[in-house]
Amino acid sequence: MTYTVTDKLMLACVIMQFLIVVIAGTFSVHCVGVWLTNRREERHLRQLEEVEAQRKRSDNERREWTRLLDAREATISDQKTKLAVAERRLERLEDLLAASDSERRRLMEEAKCEG
Repeated sequence: MTYTVTDKLMLACVIMQFLIVVIAGTFSVHCVGVWLTNRREERHLRQLEEVEAQRKRSDNERREWTRLLDAREATISDQKTKLAVAERRLERLEDLLAASDSERRRLMEEAKCEG
């Protein structure tokens, strides 16, 4: 059996189509593999970004609470200082009142004795 030129061209076209399908299939599989790898890496990066954002939020909240606690401590300290000053003034006023009362009694007794 002898192949004519048309038969040879037809056989060459079938082989070429087979090779093109194999190459295109291999390329498609490779592209899908690369796409899936990129998706996995994107998901991983997104998860890392979410963890980083959550850590930053936690750090900001921690700093905010620390700042609020420091402000509270400063207010308490200031109030304690003011309370101590007020207590000292009250003690001085009580001492002055007691001295004034004893002086008033002494002057009243002197006035009784003279009168």
